[in-house]
Formats: sequence, C-alpha cells, structure tokens
Amino acid sequence: MPWHQLCAGKLMALVAQIQKICGLPSWQNDDVMSALCSQPPLWRTREAPSLVRVGIAITFCYGALVVCYWAGLSPGRLWVALTTIFVLVLSYLYWVGSIATVPEPGKQRLVIGFAMIFAFLALLLPALHTKDLYCYLNLGWRQFRYGLNPYVHPIGDVPDLQHDPMITPVWLENPCPYGFLFALVTRWLVTAGDGHFRSTLLLFQLMNTAAYGVIAWLVVATRRWLPGSKDDSVLYLFLWNPLIILLLLADGHNDVLMALAMMLAMYAAARDRWLFVIPLLAMGALIKYSTAVVIPFAVIEMIRRRRFDALLTGFAISIGLFLWTASPYLHDYRHFQPSATADNLFSTANSLESVLYYPFDMVMKPIPALRNGLPLLHKILVALFALFGCAALTTDYIRYFRRWSGSLVDFVANALFAYLLLTCVLAIKLYPWYFGGFFPLALLLEEGCWLRNLTILISLTGLITFTPLGQAHIVNYLLMIGAPVWWIARNQWPAIERDLRVYPALGT
Repeated sequence: MPWHQLCAGKLMALVAQIQKICGLPSWQNDDVMSALCSQPPLWRTREAPSLVRVGIAITFCYGALVVCYWAGLSPGRLWVALTTIFVLVLSYLYWVGSIATVPEPGKQRLVIGFAMIFAFLALLLPALHTKDLYCYLNLGWRQFRYGLNPYVHPIGDVPDLQHDPMITPVWLENPCPYGFLFALVTRWLVTAGDGHFRSTLLLFQLMNTAAYGVIAWLVVATRRWLPGSKDDSVLYLFLWNPLIILLLLADGHNDVLMALAMMLAMYAAARDRWLFVIPLLAMGALIKYSTAVVIPFAVIEMIRRRRFDALLTGFAISIGLFLWTASPYLHDYRHFQPSATADNLFSTANSLESVLYYPFDMVMKPIPALRNGLPLLHKILVALFALFGCAALTTDYIRYFRRWSGSLVDFVANALFAYLLLTCVLAIKLYPWYFGGFFPLALLLEEGCWLRNLTILISLTGLITFTPLGQAHIVNYLLMIGAPVWWIARNQWPAIERDLRVYPALGT
C-alpha cells in the first residue's frame, strides 16, 4: 500500500472512533470510507485535489519563507515558529499532492514546471537552516587564497581570518571531514567565484540544483529499465519533496552530489554497463564516505554475473580516480589530523547512540565524581556501535552473496537497507539531510514497498529539525526515526515478513 494511503486509512479510522465516542453521524455506511483505502482524499469528497492548486499553495509557502528570510527574521524565536508552521504545511501539501489529479499527459510537465519554481525560490534562501554551505566556501577558500591543505589546517589556522570577508567563523578547529573529490570541487567553485562571496554561494547552490535535475531524470530513466509496474509518481515524490528543496537546494548540503553518483551507478547497472558502476560509487565515496557501504553489493553483483573484466577495470579506474583527487593533499599526509576528524565524526547528535547516552549524561553530569566518566561512556558506546555495525554489514554482504537472485530490484533494496542501517541505526551523528543521499534509491522500488514508504516518511519527519525539537536529541530521534519505523512495522508487517524472506541479504 502506498505511503499516502497508509496514512489516510489510519487517520480516517481515528475519525471514525471520534465520531463514535461523540455520537456523531457515522460514515461507515457511506462509500467514502471504502474509497479511502484505494485513493484516499483528505476531505469527504469523491474528487482528488488539483495538482495545480497544490503547486500554487507550495509556491506561496516558499515565497513567504523567502520574504521572512530577507526581512531579517532569521535567526530568532519568531523565525523558528514560522519555519515550524511552514514545514508542517509543506509536509501536508506534499501528501495532498501525492493523491492530486491532473489530466494526462500534462502531469509530468506540471510537476517539472513547479519544481523549477521551487528550485528558483530555494536559490533565494542560501544557508537557510545550517552553516554548512559557508563551511564548503571556507574549505575552498583556504585552498585557493592561502594555499592551505584542508586536511591539515582547519579554518582557524588562517591568519587574521576575522578580517577576511570570504570566511565565516564556523568549524574553526575541524579539518576537512569530506572526501578528496569534494575538496577539489570546493576549490574549483571558489576559484570560479573569484573572491565574490554571494556569487560563490550561488555557484554552490547552482551545482546542487543541476544535480537535483539530473537525479530526477535518472530516477525516471532507471525505473524504465527495472521490472515492475509503471509508476508516474516518482518524479513528483522527488522533485516536490520539502526536505530535498529546503536542505539540499536552499541549505546546499553536499548529500545531493553523493545521491547523484549513486543514481548514476544504478542507471549504469540497469543498462548493464557494469564497467562504470564501481568508479561511480567510488566518486560518491570520495564526496561522502558513506557511499562505500554499497560497493560490496556491486562487487557481489559483478562476481555472480561473471563480469570479472568489468570488475577489475572498474577497480583500476577507481584507484586512478582516488590517486588523482588525492594528489593535491597526500604529500602532507603525515600531518593529517585523524583524531580531530574522528571527534567530529563521532560527536553525539540526534542518533540512537544519543538516546542511550543522554540519560546517563543527565544523571552523571551533576555529580562531580561521575562527570569524568562521561567521555569513557561515550567511547564505549561508539565502540559497541562500531562492532555491531561491522558485524551487521558483514553479515548482510555474506547473505547477499549466498542468496543472490540476479534481480536488480534486490540490489537496489539491499543498498537502500544498508544506507538506512548505517544512517538511522549505526551513525553516532545523525542529521536529516543525510536522508537526501539515499532518498532517490527508494523511488526505484515498487509503489507500496515498505522500504520505500519508510524512506518517504523519514524524509518528512526529518523536517523536525526546523522545529524547537530539532536539538532535543532523544525526542528528535524517537520522532524522526522511531515513529516512522513503528508506523510502518505496525501497518505493513506482513509485507516486511515476506520481503525478509525474499530479499537475499535481508532474510534470516
């Protein structure tokens, strides 16, 4: 059952209970309730809402957000209140749009047309929620202007940085936490910006916007080469997703580049061009390291398909790509700062580990004799999560090899499952823009698939980051991850049990 039908069915069941308790007229004898299970409207009507009206309403929301942003309301309590309202409305409209109707064949053109408007408005909201976009600029600028190796020198090493208009004082003590390819990309964009702050920020956003458009095409094109029924909703689900618009386009997070490399690899696999799969996944890992969890699945696919020439050539290309991107930086490898990078990577934020850590923190911090034990507790939890993660992923790869089915859908499903496991369970630091890196994968699965429904719901609950709960680590995780997992498990458990037996690596 598609995600919007799942939500609507439960909401209307709740309405029926309220009607019964309050003694209101029941709809149970009306065919409206039965219609809700097939294509549920949000109000008591036989007609689905117009996609044009939904698009206009979403445009108004983004436009109002732009006005508030440039009116100087950010940051502040009023800004948090406004963004909370906007993300709730945008999530609701996204759901409405998923069941909206429009005469064919104009639907796809309508979806693309409004998406272009949303992307343009996102360009007017640079660094809407976080300062990561400024950090990318800092990363490139200290290479271009000062000739510093970003893996050795954090931005705090720049002399007289407070008088440099291109530098924003954030991440002062952190060396570059990203792959060599992304470090190169930041240097290229800053070089193209030629010392103009706003122009350089715009270049980063335009790069993400271009990736956004290419990913949309890849989702549709890859679906055509995968078995299964036609699904016209995938373009809408990606292009209109508020998390994609607000966090990957406006906020400018580089997860969209990782998603682009991933989708290019999936498209190459669907077209039986296995030579390019490993190099494309390597490109993703050289942007953000988490893409590496998919590489073993691709290797298994190529071994079982007996594409040994493509596998060896692909690894050779990947090694060459690594050496080329690393060459500007590796000459200083003895001065790299792995401990500082690890401290940043393993800092506790909004994760399952934070759910376990912060109760101890609240109890132990007020007691001087116990306070000094908190760093040790954190290290123990990190070690346990690392051991569990290695064991879980290794088991996943072994099962996939032993139970390989030859289906590319299984390849996609297991890649998505590994991403969800890494991001939502094993990661010590979890932020919602991470979801944008694997969200397009979910759209390659069949409509109604529990993995797809779970990913879509998580992309919406991830917008909690814009609300006052965004920094409430335990509550944030329980609402952002726990609630969607519970909802899907409760409503799609038979499908989950079936898939656990079908998917090679997910089975027991």
